[in-house]
Amino acid sequence: MRRTIISFEIPPATLGMLDTASQAKGFTDLQRMEIGLFVSVLSLAAAAIVETVRLRLARDLDLLENFAIGFV
Repeated sequence: MRRTIISFEIPPATLGMLDTASQAKGFTDLQRMEIGLFVSVLSLAAAAIVETVRLRLARDLDLLENFAIGFV
């Protein structure tokens, strides 16, 4: 698992506290679910952008000729 964000490295010991921090007082169960769904949407958007860039680069480098991709 990559623990680096830009030039900042997340220490492994802090990964376990993310669960604890997410259950801090002040957020209702519904708000925690909404935050989780929002983070999911952001991660799907990031994956879509990465895939779009990857396909564009593969097309520019002429690497798609051996693959059957219907949406190219």
